[in-house]
Amino acid sequence: MFFCCQRGIAGGRGVVRGGVAWVMPRRSPAQSLDLLRKNRVWRSPQQHLGPLVESVQREVATRANASAGLDDAWARLAPPELQGAAVVGGLSAGGILTIRASGAAARYEIEVWLRSGGEAALRGACTRTLRRVKVIG
Repeated sequence: MFFCCQRGIAGGRGVVRGGVAWVMPRRSPAQSLDLLRKNRVWRSPQQHLGPLVESVQREVATRANASAGLDDAWARLAPPELQGAAVVGGLSAGGILTIRASGAAARYEIEVWLRSGGEAALRGACTRTLRRVKVIG
């Protein structure tokens, strides 16, 4: 495919190696398109999404096990205005539930709700021992 000629005489697209110019013959648009079709690598989307979906599923399962079902209990038991202002962080091995509040006002509202019976309701819905609830934010 390459043609050799003296340096400086080469026309068109060329590559200089060892003082000799190697000239590539020009391709027609049809030849370029055929070469592109021949060498193109098509990747199926399933090939790349499978591992990502599996990792997300593992992460969701780990989070659900770590919170001992308190995500669902929070969604059922907490007042609607508090659900949007806070997120269940997780349950530690020592039985401490962490709730992340969006601000100081939300933190105060959550603490008032917990003292007025919310903590007992969460404790009843938890599958593991719940010793205390810590509100941060």
